[in-house]
Amino acid sequence: MSQGFVGMPSKQQLDKEAWGWIETTEPDQVTLEHVKYAYHINLEPCKLGSCKRNCRGNPFCLNGIGERVWLGQIDERKWHDIEDPNNERRHPDSFVGLKNLGATCYVNTFLQLWFHNQQVRKAVYQWRSREEQPPNSPTDSDWTPSTICGHLQLIFALLQFSKQRYIDPSNFIKHLGLNTAQQQDAQEFSKLFLSLLEETLMQSDNPNIKNVIEEQFSGEYAYITCCSQCVGKSKTPSKFYELDLNIRGSKTLHDCLAEFLHEEKLEGDNKYMCSHCKTKQNAIRTIQLQKLPPVLNLQLLRFVFDKQNGQKKKLNNYIQFPEVLDMTEYLKDSGADGSKPVVYDLSAVLIHRGISAYSGHYIAHIKDRTSQAWYKFNDEETERMQGRNLHLGNEEEVHIQESSSSTNKSKAPRLTKGYHSSRNAYMLVYIKRLSEDKTANSSESEKVSEELLPKHVRDYVLMDNKRFENWIQELLNMRDQSVEIGRERQEEIKYVYYSLVPKGNVLNMFEWLSLDWLSRWLTDPIKAPSINNQSFLCCHSRVNPNKVSKLKFVSSEGAAALFAKFMGGPRLLGEESLCMVCVQKQCHVMRMKQKMEKDMKYITNIMKYNHDTAECYWVGKSSFRRWRKLMAEKLEEVKRYNTAATAATENNDGGGGGGGDEEDDNDDDDEDDNSSKGGGDCPSDNSNKWSEETGFNNDLLCIPHRALNPEVNCRRLVPRDVWEILRSYFPKCPEFQRDVAVCAKCVLQSQVEQQNIDQKKEWALQQKAALPDLYHDRNRPNVRNIKSHVHVVGVNFVEEWRRAVKDPIRRSPVITVRNSALICVHGGMLYEPDLNAVALASQCITYLWPEEWTFIEASCTVDIEITVHKEPVQPDDGQPVFVCKPAVCQDCFLSRLQQEEQQRFEYTGAKIYVRKVLKDWQQLKTTMGYTNLCTTTTPNATPTVAAALAARSVDDSDPKDLDFQAGGKRLKVAPSTDVTTTSTNTAIITNSTASNTSATTTNNIVNSMGTTTTTTTTTTTNTTANTSTTNTTTATAATVITTTTSSTTTTSSTSVPDASLSSSSSSLSSSLSSSASLSLSSSLPAGDGAKVTASVDNSVRRSHRHRRMRGEKEVVVSSTDTLRDLKLQIMKLFSVPPFDQNLHFNGTCLLDETATLGQLRISPGCLIFLKADEPSEDPMVVEEILTTSNYGEEGFKGTGLLSG
Repeated sequence: MSQGFVGMPSKQQLDKEAWGWIETTEPDQVTLEHVKYAYHINLEPCKLGSCKRNCRGNPFCLNGIGERVWLGQIDERKWHDIEDPNNERRHPDSFVGLKNLGATCYVNTFLQLWFHNQQVRKAVYQWRSREEQPPNSPTDSDWTPSTICGHLQLIFALLQFSKQRYIDPSNFIKHLGLNTAQQQDAQEFSKLFLSLLEETLMQSDNPNIKNVIEEQFSGEYAYITCCSQCVGKSKTPSKFYELDLNIRGSKTLHDCLAEFLHEEKLEGDNKYMCSHCKTKQNAIRTIQLQKLPPVLNLQLLRFVFDKQNGQKKKLNNYIQFPEVLDMTEYLKDSGADGSKPVVYDLSAVLIHRGISAYSGHYIAHIKDRTSQAWYKFNDEETERMQGRNLHLGNEEEVHIQESSSSTNKSKAPRLTKGYHSSRNAYMLVYIKRLSEDKTANSSESEKVSEELLPKHVRDYVLMDNKRFENWIQELLNMRDQSVEIGRERQEEIKYVYYSLVPKGNVLNMFEWLSLDWLSRWLTDPIKAPSINNQSFLCCHSRVNPNKVSKLKFVSSEGAAALFAKFMGGPRLLGEESLCMVCVQKQCHVMRMKQKMEKDMKYITNIMKYNHDTAECYWVGKSSFRRWRKLMAEKLEEVKRYNTAATAATENNDGGGGGGGDEEDDNDDDDEDDNSSKGGGDCPSDNSNKWSEETGFNNDLLCIPHRALNPEVNCRRLVPRDVWEILRSYFPKCPEFQRDVAVCAKCVLQSQVEQQNIDQKKEWALQQKAALPDLYHDRNRPNVRNIKSHVHVVGVNFVEEWRRAVKDPIRRSPVITVRNSALICVHGGMLYEPDLNAVALASQCITYLWPEEWTFIEASCTVDIEITVHKEPVQPDDGQPVFVCKPAVCQDCFLSRLQQEEQQRFEYTGAKIYVRKVLKDWQQLKTTMGYTNLCTTTTPNATPTVAAALAARSVDDSDPKDLDFQAGGKRLKVAPSTDVTTTSTNTAIITNSTASNTSATTTNNIVNSMGTTTTTTTTTTTNTTANTSTTNTTTATAATVITTTTSSTTTTSSTSVPDASLSSSSSSLSSSLSSSASLSLSSSLPAGDGAKVTASVDNSVRRSHRHRRMRGEKEVVVSSTDTLRDLKLQIMKLFSVPPFDQNLHFNGTCLLDETATLGQLRISPGCLIFLKADEPSEDPMVVEEILTTSNYGEEGFKGTGLLSG
């Protein structure tokens, strides 16, 4: 092999050197020496360990592919996942912990507390019972005690003599029947268990343990009641095992004791029945401590019941307490010897970490009576505190972090020496001091002996310790076996790796292996797949020279060992794996690129000059800009036709995975620009298959005729020498000299298109000049300005006509009027003509002046003519009368209304608006315009069609419309008055040619403004409003409908909406409320015309687009969403929990959370008001309240603690 580089260069430098010979070598002059350069096998191998990372450009470099973990001292932890089992041993200077079974930390703290009371522990050890059945044999591992005291005896024995770091109290918890997933009241557990333990010990035959609970924890106080009349006193003694101290409003423990012993006045309904006075008298009652126990338990009542929300909560105020508690002053009135001080030393502090009463964690700080050191007991973890002082600072810091977002952020008070402060302590334990240096039960000689335990318990502890030692030894043996197997595998990997290192310089002693596969093999030899070299082959089944950076040229000896173990192939051996043809093709491509660079510089320089007088050729501007890219695509297209045979092998690549333990080069995947996806770079006769559609100079051709495009802007002239250069790259490209004629067919077609455009423009000018008012939507017909008659067309026709006039080039002229869309199958109108131009009908029809209709009729084809005529005869009320031809078909009209109403409440992804009321209910009333928010209207009540016709009002999606009447004027409403709108009944007048009787129903409808509208509608459907029946005569002549103008009156009385229709009328509201309601009998046939007497109204057109206000947010919903789903979305937007949300829509409080929005008659664009209840005192407890409110608190009901 030839000499390589000194100091291995980068991959780019190696690639440049590997192909540096192409500048002086033609493709047919390539030799084997050139091929070696192309495959980089002219380089010297890198010495092992000399490279920080793998040299991708050197196929002989085997550094940085994951070998370092195998060549050095291997970490034993790689061969096993077993932690040191000795870590589970009990520390010599520590205590045994208790496993937390889920939510049993409160039990663990009291077990540790009672275990450290030597007198209690001694009594438990001495307890015997005939009910307790010992195991059948000392080796019976399944034995468990059968009594509660037996379980406690075993736990205490394990806590004292076990070798484990912690023990499992599962059998004890199971025997008590406690729920391990539910956290219970710790103080209640303490009372119940001590009572149960005392009852059990009192049944013992051993007199030394009968009264141990009473002797240790029992004290006495008396209720002293003094009659205010006779000053006589009565005394009622009582025992206690702990003092329950109220901490609300207190700062120190002495404050709590003073509050516990304070005087209570008995007066009023709570007077005292004096035995001396023989009648009820005012009195003063106090609690007087008579006797204090050796162990004084002080319960700090942190968990109290909140009457406002009906939940239990935690008081998080700080309480200061001393290390030495002098109780002498509290016993001075008891008659005890005041000369003897009664002093207690702090022995334990029980902590609840957390701000909520429904969650958190319990730990205990207990002072060891033997070493006088403080220990922290946190379930499995036991920790001895530094020095001999109690440290609560860490626990309080945890609480402060948890409550950082809480509103209660009281600061810790400053402490004097000998005092502690905590906002988490819920129980304090003090031990009575017998002398200056000695406390109760603190004698070191009084250690609890193992001999006090029953023999079967001692045997169980010994067996448990033996099982623990065996478990440790088994794990250690498993670790040793795994490490030994790993070492053997390490030696095997090292041997194979060293055998891969190149030796000698004979090509046939080497072969190619995938770098990716080698890295995967060294990363995890067990998971390494079979070797697959297929994806690195060219179309000649040899190594692709462009993929050398992904391969390594290794010794055949080591490769043979890998193939023997992992199988696969093909094997790429020595000189026969090198492809001469691919190297020649690559040489041709690279030389072509160099030539392109030179030609590009020459063309750029030539095109700087003017060549108008020289012989020139036409070249497409796009082709001229992109000719180098097109040539590169042409070369790539040739390659793609030759890689079809190997492309399928890409998916079966045996490589992949990581690149060892070293960092890859940034250019490790940057292949040569000419590398193919399939791995082949082979010449082929298929090069002429390059697509001509995207080829050079195709952009100056006219597509249909393949001739020179008449458009001059798409081409440019180039001189002959430039054209010759370009044609040498694209010999089959279209060629056009300067004087070649353009495509005659395209020129003719362009002229025809221009004529069509001119005709469209002329049509648009004529239409706009003839119908300017229709185009600009001004001076439209209404009740006031109609003289004789008007014509009716669909609004779709007018909109399409306006678009065509505005943009005649892109749109075709409108020459057809299709009024058939406004006519039903019976030949009647589907829409009511509304001459006030504000109703729903105005959204579907448009009125035309006669002269406008004449022009449209002359220029368009009309299928059906629809007119509205003004009658010369005026009725007695002076209102104009109009005749509609054809008349409205009532059956189809009502059917259309029903369908539109149903579709209104079927939607997906629609927007509604939620506005939060920030102040009080009165603001909500004023904003919504309602006088009664407590209506009991059923939200999903289905209105009748008659009610729908009568109740159509301003769209409730626009809250501004609530302040307007039909005339578009804002109503000024006094704070104490309500606005009531009264409409007279609609009179139906017909010519008497036949008689028929139908029911006419009068409905009192409450619209969205809180006003009452009385409307008479002819229908056959029953409603919940008051009804009256009249006779109506129908005829084939024109039907006359008379509607009087609404009158508005202001009264001081309160208008109460009809409960049965207030919701439905609002949900069915539409834009017809601003004009007179037109009610037609469903029994009227479609005649030749219909006479309409319309009210004169200054109606104004208002935008129905919703304008969002402050405090209002948009919600995207579907009609199938439930009210519960809507509340969850509102919670995300307003941070108001669902149970605090009061939602009001159209004066109705939405209560049914299972109902869908469609059933609640909530339509797109509507406005919902949100009134939020006051939040809880601490927002961080909301989640806990939600969790616990789903079930009632049963405490320890059903457990072994209440079995008696």
